[in-house]
This record gives sequence, C-alpha cells and structure tokens, in this order.
Amino acid sequence: SALLMQRRFGSVCLVEKDLELGGLYRSVKTDFGVSFDYGSHFLRSTTISSLNDLLFDDLSQENWRFLGNLRGGGYFGSKLNCNSPFIDSRCLPPDLYQRGILEVLDLAETTQISTNLEEQLLSTFGTTFTNHLFRPILSEKFFGSQLSDLCVDSHNLLGLGRIIGFTASFTREIKKSAVYDNKIAFHSSAEGTTTQMNYYPICQGISSWIELLATKMANLNIRVITGATVNQIETKNDRVTSVVLSTGQHLSCENIIWTIPTPLFLKAANISTNLTGVPFKGLYTSLYHFIFDRPFITDLHYVQCHEPHFRTFRVTLYPNIQQNNSTVYHLTSEMISCTVPDLAANQAQALTELVQMGVVSPDSIILFQNAQYIPNGFAVPSLELQKNGALQLKTAIGAVNNVTFLGRSSGGGFAAESVLTNVYNTLMVGLESSL
Repeated sequence: SALLMQRRFGSVCLVEKDLELGGLYRSVKTDFGVSFDYGSHFLRSTTISSLNDLLFDDLSQENWRFLGNLRGGGYFGSKLNCNSPFIDSRCLPPDLYQRGILEVLDLAETTQISTNLEEQLLSTFGTTFTNHLFRPILSEKFFGSQLSDLCVDSHNLLGLGRIIGFTASFTREIKKSAVYDNKIAFHSSAEGTTTQMNYYPICQGISSWIELLATKMANLNIRVITGATVNQIETKNDRVTSVVLSTGQHLSCENIIWTIPTPLFLKAANISTNLTGVPFKGLYTSLYHFIFDRPFITDLHYVQCHEPHFRTFRVTLYPNIQQNNSTVYHLTSEMISCTVPDLAANQAQALTELVQMGVVSPDSIILFQNAQYIPNGFAVPSLELQKNGALQLKTAIGAVNNVTFLGRSSGGGFAAESVLTNVYNTLMVGLESSL
C-alpha cells in the first residue's frame, strides 16, 4: 500500500505496531546461523505482472530459489502421501470411502447458495465425507466450533478445498468438468502446472523479502514508524484530518489506507456502531523449531497434517527447499488451537508426531529446539463475526470518505496472494483516476 501510494502522494507514512515490519513474514536467526520463519513461508507470484514487478523485482536467482509447483505432502489415516498435500479420502475405511465417493459422484452442480460451512460441505462432498473427513478436522481439531456456525469457504483457510479420490487416470478425466475440478485434486502436485512462481531465500528466512521492501521504501523516502499504534483519529466534515499515535506523535493526513481490523478504527475515531459485542475468538498458532543432526527421511518441501488426533497442522522443511548444501537440518512444526497452547507439552508432541509421520528418523538427535506462539493469529471464521464485521465496515465507510479499508478484516481475502491482489486492484483504481 505504501509503495503504491508513494506514486500518488508526495509524502507517505507507514505506521507499524510491532518493532519490526513484516507481520507473519518474519524470521528469527539462531546461533547456528539458520533462520526459522515466524508464520508465513513462501512468496507466491500473482497473476498481475505489474504487481509482481513491484513486489519481487529485487529477487535474484543468486539469493532466492525460484520454484514452480511446491512438493507438498499430506498425512492422514496414518499414511504420508508424498505426492500431494490434499487429504486422501481413500485412507478412510473401505466402506466409508465407497459410500462417500458415490455421494460425490451423485452431487450435481447446484445453484443453491450455502449460508454456512456445513451446508457448503454437504452440497459439495456429501454426508459421509462431511462427517468423517471435514468435521473431525475443522470442527474438532482446529476451529472448536460447529460447522453450521462457520462461514462458507472456511475450510479453504486450512488447505481443504479439494480431496483426493478415485484413480489417477479417472481423476484426470473427471477434472475436465468444472463441477468436479473444484473439489477433486490431482494425485500429484506435479500435475496442474501453473505459470505462477513460488520463492524462498537460499540461505536466510522469509524476512529477507521484508528487508528488500523496507529498502525500497527507504529509497523512495517513505517514512516508517514502528512500535506505535493509532490511539485517536480526528475528523472534520466526514474526513480524517489527523491521527494521534501511542507515542504522542500527531500526524496530519490527506488519506488513510487502513489494513488492520475495522473495530480498531471505529474505537480510535469514537464512532459508535450500536452492535452487540461479539467476544473475539482467536486462534493461536504455535511454532516448534528444531535442528537435527541428520537429514530428514523425506524430500518434501512441506507436509500438511490432516490427522484429527494429531496436533500438528503443517511442517516446513527448510533444507529441502533451500538446497544450499548445508549440513544443518532444521524445520518448523506449526499447530493451531483455540486455547493458549502448552508450549512444553506441544514441543514434545510435535517431535513424536514428526517421527510418526515419517518426516524425522527416530534415531535423530535434537541439536536445538525452541517454541513460541502467536496470540490471536486470526479469528475463528464464525458467521456472527462475519455479520458484525460487515456492519462495522459499512459503518466506518459511511462515516468517512478519505479512508480505504483493505486486508483480511475488510473481506479482501485471506491468503497473501489474494490480499495483495485486492490491495493492488483497489488502490490502482484511485491511482489511475488521479494521474
């Protein structure tokens, strides 16, 4: 946003609550000389070439891996699928799989609009797969909420938009139909190639990208204020005229790009919504970093864990991605929970599950381990939160006319690629109209 607005305005200031930029695109470096990522890992190019130029033009093949399709694996039914990260319905007991796959085949395209996740899953995958694949994972393992209380498409947040079934050859045929292509995955992540690229640093963590963007902003004289929040927003004639930061700084402004939750704007601007309060139910992402004394027993870039009784959500295997001939073998195991995690207990559980999933040899020796958690990483995607969020956004937009609301909290997508694309498309409309 700051880079785009610099093209339009002479003076741009970016305010960041944390002491460093990047949000989830941050890394921590150890005494071993290796980095672990704080949350997000890969950069993925968009379908907009000019946006790619803005974001990724400083990435060189000398310092970055340019990757096509990532090698992802999926663990479910006590089996590690080394060909695809999607959940493999064939790992269900034979009777459940046969019943479920017949239901999928019988489900024709429907024009009925689903009002919640349960309705969507039932109309897309049928009763059997909804109850025996999705409910144990989404409702019980991750979100801690009934499927009927969750928003449509919530399963996509955890990589559960498609399932594996049938044979590989039959899958290729059935995916020629748009109805089935949207819910059935290829058996191998090498299929369904795309022109979009994935990027990862060869030696450092993903925060290397943030450092490049920070340098670009500095070269364009974009002012960056870290360790500060917006405490007060002053308005006049339906326009924001200035903001007061927690540091006491007073910033006059012509326009604002607001990319954090809308309720924080309403509070700072002293705007009432007359909404009944909805307790914020956030999900905790906890991270378990390990360094081992030997290579992993899989060459996958990452593993999605769909096993309902496992705590692991995703494992990222850095040496397999970087391929820099390092003799340091490090990974990050991530967990998602509705309650504050017990880091010590989860760290031990993460190690146990890494061995059971076939990622780490049981003879491996731990050279380093560290645990951390991200409080309220993102909200449980409930219908109540979605409804109130839409009303809050409508109230904020109606109250001021020189603020653009972007990011996850404004419905601008969840995955980084969709968020960045939405930001670019939204701001470029205003940019082009002013030039």
